[in-house]
Amino acid sequence: MIDIESQEIQLTFNNKKGILHLESKLFPGVGFSSRFEILGEQNGKTVQLIQKNTIFQALPEEITGQESQTYQLAVVPTIAKTRVELTIKLPLDKNFALFQFRISNLGEKPISINKISFLDILPGDLNLGIFNEEQLPFFYSNGWQSWSYTRTYQLGEKQRFSKLGRLQNPMVLNPGTPRPRKCNQFSGDMFGVVGDHGTEVGLLAGFLSQKSHFGSLLTQFHPQPSLKMWANGDHAELLPGKTITTDWAAVSFIDLVEPEPMAPYFNAVAREHNIQWNHPSPTGWCSWYHFYQNINQEVIESNLQSLVEIKDELPLTLCQIDDGFEKQVGDWYAFSKGFPDGVQNLATKISKKNLTPGIWLAPFILHPKADLLLVCLM
Repeated sequence: MIDIESQEIQLTFNNKKGILHLESKLFPGVGFSSRFEILGEQNGKTVQLIQKNTIFQALPEEITGQESQTYQLAVVPTIAKTRVELTIKLPLDKNFALFQFRISNLGEKPISINKISFLDILPGDLNLGIFNEEQLPFFYSNGWQSWSYTRTYQLGEKQRFSKLGRLQNPMVLNPGTPRPRKCNQFSGDMFGVVGDHGTEVGLLAGFLSQKSHFGSLLTQFHPQPSLKMWANGDHAELLPGKTITTDWAAVSFIDLVEPEPMAPYFNAVAREHNIQWNHPSPTGWCSWYHFYQNINQEVIESNLQSLVEIKDELPLTLCQIDDGFEKQVGDWYAFSKGFPDGVQNLATKISKKNLTPGIWLAPFILHPKADLLLVCLM
């Protein structure tokens, strides 16, 4: 039995039964129980490298540093001539636990890695506070790229997908992430949050990077929520003598009352990628989300005036002109009829209102009727 704790988390891992239990020290009664699982394929047959009765042996018993407590364990016995090692890390001053798998092929035949599950929380095994009939669970679903659908889903809703279907799905949907169609079933990419509006507590789960595998999540409300999180192996072959190491998986209990409840996770992601920044990301108004391409100089000036009038209530810093100002996509120096004077004067007016002027460009996209394309073809 492994039993460690930080300032905010109590972690227990029954290495003889493979059961993980995390409990919050800040929110009484909040916690969950879960299991690990790794699915592969060899000789056309499914192989479970970790299953319910898997025993983990500590190697070594404990590694304690100034910043974290770390345990390294190996699966016993060896299955399909592989060696599976699990690292559990609990930073002493952070509100999250970290997990990582290392899989080595010790045999003479390749093995396909299909799914590396870090969380498999069943209904009733996740407690976000006092359960009652008015429990209001929600799930924050993150999309993997800027055009993917991202939103918070409530009890009784269905997941949203674009009506463009096959025209857009290959670009915005990850093949390894499920596409639930039933009510109260939701998926997400990279990271997500299962929370409760009544207790205002959430469980954040996600990966610190997507360097080795692509991460997916799936939840279902019963109304008690379940949560699964895994790294997609994509059926990639692990050749004999080779080893793969997953990205770090992180789980954390968060206070939804906080202005930035996911900040510790995002900061950990930044440290993982050695990202440093000195300026906050701008927040502001963009013409695309209401007017689409139907904009002109009057529309921009009118909304600029509105931004100025409500600045005390909504202190935005950016005013962005999106698609519709140019003659065609690709003609950045030729303007549509709605912008007879171009956009330079508008940028000056925006700056004089102490806002940052922004503009949308697609440098690698040309409209079939763009003047630039016609010149290139001549």
